[in-house]
Amino acid sequence: MQLKLINNLTKNTIIIDEIQDNFVSALFYTFDISLPDGVNDGEYTYELYNEIEMVATGLLQIGDYQDTNKEYNESKKGYIVYGE
Repeated sequence: MQLKLINNLTKNTIIIDEIQDNFVSALFYTFDISLPDGVNDGEYTYELYNEIEMVATGLLQIGDYQDTNKEYNESKKGYIVYGE
């Protein structure tokens, strides 16, 4: 299998070849990987390929992510219109 990671900000691509599913579940893939040195923290789109086709895609976060928005504030309703 091959794992492709695409940084959603910089669009840099990391390809990790020859990963093996640990077969923990029939519902999802699990595997152990080591990221190359110098991988930037951030949000990535992942694509997982078997020998023939893409079998999974989604989002993942690399690094220590801290969510600063702890609750929804209904008082900030409004719209922003651009280009009018």
